[in-house]
Amino acid sequence: RQVLVEAPGDFFAQNQLALCLADQPDPGQRQKAVQQATATAQANQRSAEAYSTLGYAYLQAGQLANALQALQVALSGGQ
Repeated sequence: RQVLVEAPGDFFAQNQLALCLADQPDPGQRQKAVQQATATAQANQRSAEAYSTLGYAYLQAGQLANALQALQVALSGGQ
């Protein structure tokens, strides 16, 4: 999170934060992962990696339909 304070537009840091949050056992942290990954995907709409992370965050949060949709976008190379 400190990296995002110093470099808020750093895609790698944004993406990694979402992945770390998605792997937490706390459902609240997993929801934060979805929020972080959503913001990253919206800011990087042509990034398959961003949508892959969003799909993973949705999956970890138990939102299977949203996960499938995001992963389909990732497979198509982003929007």
